Amino acid sequence: MNHLFFDTSNEFLTVVVLKDQEILASSTYKAWQRQSEFLIPEIKKVLEKAGKTMKDIQHVCCGIGPGSYTGVRIALTVAKVFGTVCSMKVSIVSSLAIMGRKDSSYVALMDARSNRSYIGIYQNGETILKDQILPNDRVLQIVEQYKAKDFEIRGDGKYLNIDTLPADYVGGLATYGWKEPEKNVLTLKPVYLRDDV
Repeated sequence: MNHLFFDTSNEFLTVVVLKDQEILASSTYKAWQRQSEFLIPEIKKVLEKAGKTMKDIQHVCCGIGPGSYTGVRIALTVAKVFGTVCSMKVSIVSSLAIMGRKDSSYVALMDARSNRSYIGIYQNGETILKDQILPNDRVLQIVEQYKAKDFEIRGDGKYLNIDTLPADYVGGLATYGWKEPEKNVLTLKPVYLRDDV
């Protein structure tokens, strides 16, 4: 089976084409506030690199958030179109979970602005801390706690003044994208997190 996975929830645009679980072609680069312009052309380019067309794809998976309000909506809208118009199976995955591979342990961070972060913690495919939005001072405490347990810290830590590993969106999509297809793609909604405190 051929799969198309993509995410536009943050400053990066990521597209991956797989045959079964083998990555045939991928692309990831910064496209902040230009994802709506670049996503479809990038899908076409990556499909061409993989030697595939949209007719060859049976399954689509996209990041559903949290992240940029517009970015999350772009990927989900495109996935819904593929699901309804092209009759493809559609799956969704956390945009924080795909910052690392399923076989690793990591804290995923994304700037949520206003001195807050989106955070999720994952260990070997299991969610340790569900995706949420927290004040940065609390996030820094959590980061220190999990660094002591040898968890990787993934994302852009510059806004927190900490060292982090870059997100591995290609590897994350390739390992987390194997979700059960949604029964009704038209009911899918983006994940917009609110303050938990």
